[in-house]
Amino acid sequence: MGFDGVFRLISEYGIRVVAAVAFAIFIVAGCDLAYAGPRLLTAENGLVRLEARSLSAPVDGSLAATASITIDLPTSYLEARLQMRSPAGRLIYQKTEVRSELPTGTVSIGFERGLRDLGLAPGIYPIELRVRSDSTTTREWIIRDRLLVHKPNPAATPLVLIARINGAPTSDADGRFLFDPAQVPRARSDVEFLARLVNNRPEFRVSLAIPPMLLDEWYRIAQGYEILREEQVISVPATDPSSRSYAEALSLLQRAIGTGRLELLELPYSSPDIGGLQATGRLGDLKHHFSLGRSVYAATLEATPVAGAVMPSDLLPAEGIAALKESHMRFSVLGPESLISAESTPPSGVYESEGMRVLLTEPAITTHLAAGDIADAIDSIFARAISDEPTTPVTVTVDLGGGRPVDTRELEDFIETALGAPWVSFSSADEAANHVPALTVALVDEVAMTAGVRSGYWDAVEEARRYSAALMSITPTGHPLSAASTRASLIAQSQMWAGSDGRWAAIDRGLAFADAAVRHSRTLFDAITISAPSDLTLSSAVGEVPLTVVNNSETELELQVRTIAEGLATNSPVRTLQVRPQENFLTVPVDLQSSISGRLGVEIWADDILIAEGNTTVRASYLDRLAIIGGVTLVLVALLLFIYRRVRRSQLTDTITTEQSTHLER
Repeated sequence: MGFDGVFRLISEYGIRVVAAVAFAIFIVAGCDLAYAGPRLLTAENGLVRLEARSLSAPVDGSLAATASITIDLPTSYLEARLQMRSPAGRLIYQKTEVRSELPTGTVSIGFERGLRDLGLAPGIYPIELRVRSDSTTTREWIIRDRLLVHKPNPAATPLVLIARINGAPTSDADGRFLFDPAQVPRARSDVEFLARLVNNRPEFRVSLAIPPMLLDEWYRIAQGYEILREEQVISVPATDPSSRSYAEALSLLQRAIGTGRLELLELPYSSPDIGGLQATGRLGDLKHHFSLGRSVYAATLEATPVAGAVMPSDLLPAEGIAALKESHMRFSVLGPESLISAESTPPSGVYESEGMRVLLTEPAITTHLAAGDIADAIDSIFARAISDEPTTPVTVTVDLGGGRPVDTRELEDFIETALGAPWVSFSSADEAANHVPALTVALVDEVAMTAGVRSGYWDAVEEARRYSAALMSITPTGHPLSAASTRASLIAQSQMWAGSDGRWAAIDRGLAFADAAVRHSRTLFDAITISAPSDLTLSSAVGEVPLTVVNNSETELELQVRTIAEGLATNSPVRTLQVRPQENFLTVPVDLQSSISGRLGVEIWADDILIAEGNTTVRASYLDRLAIIGGVTLVLVALLLFIYRRVRRSQLTDTITTEQSTHLER
């Protein structure tokens, strides 16, 4: 926790009222002082006022520390000892101060030591302050911290902080809210926190990855919304405080984006479960998520995100790169779990995979922040700052929103500490992606879906996507039913239904969106019928079968007509048909050839969904058949006569020749 350390209060005996002890420790290095704003810490036994600072010093700077001790009982002996050790544990500096016969009140004891003559190398140097007092009993308090020692005028390590917002939808597929959004403000308040920090701190930069699905809901809330409660619909106007709070949040976020210091990254529309997409063969749906998401960003924030994708859980298999490229992504943010295992995991930095830049995250820092270990998170960044590659970016993803472990107060401590350090600077992901890739990495072939999902869930979601894709294939761009079906089916893919605890408590709501996607599609599919004659007799072997396709919707549709021929031939087995509202007429040419009858099946398809079908038995007329048979008979008779005459003529010729030969011999 900066140079405030991890405060640990140790008492040898149970005491009536433990003294409130405040240790404000400063490391002073002239102009090189690194500072982060003060905050209060509370010890187990009472209030401890600690003016906390994250401090560092150059190797030629100095250490100065002041301990402020509150004396609650007259004390005969007080001892304060400050130690600094090397990273390996060797004692480098120690100083002990003693005070005697102290009345109640506050005592300040200062320590100071130059670092130049110590020959310190850059590193993390542990510090311990131990205070002992003798009054009616002997008591002891210890505070442990560290001093971050760096080179003079250090290069700043670029820190890319990516805040990923989480939250399941609170409305149903019809747009009505299942409970008041005012009761679940966590995601909104976390976004407001970041936006205010950007607006108030010009030196702070952050990258925001928020599901467009959430922005979509916030925008509708701001315009007034409906709550479904006990089978009653309650209308909430746009003037309601809840609606206004979401409108103000969107406005605040817009202003932060306008500063150029809050970078909007692309998160797939509903933050889908990547493993679930892969298991159902739907990784290609990512391009639909990004496409819909961009329209939402434009409508709700009047903003365009940079061409960088943040993946849910930082996971993406190798085959997912194609969908990102189709969506014109320049880079993606991934975790080490997305890489094929090697002897060692590459450190956070900029890499390349299949022609795309990859910002590899540092999960250890994410874990420290989730646990509230600000000091460990800062130390991890400092380790990069004093390494051989201090200017290589460090990328950190932090999950915020409902049920997430990171508290914005602790995150603010981390940010303030980093802002005060001369060896780190906040950077955007877009800038970091401009760094030359360290090396090429290979992504895993497969990622696991979120565990604990109910059997059959992904089958239902896949069915919803099939129907939605089929509807999209036959309708004009922007068709209301198609848009509603697409949105519902993409929301059904969301990993948010699993919840932060992974228990899938909201899975039924996800299934409701899948059902809605199918329902929207069938509304239009059921409006299409085909009428074909059950029996048709042609005047000859060649003819046309008349069909009627009825479109009871108000939209012109582009359908696929497939024909199945048995005992006859047709020259158009598959063709595309523009179907206007009401009746549409078409004919299918057929040729019975030598058959007396055949069957023609006609099917209407939308992508891979069969919408309607009809069958016709086709026959040629008997007169036509008799004419054909008669014609064939006449030809055969004529041929037989011709053959007979030729054979007869040949026989006569042979007889004459034989008789002439006999006469000559005589």
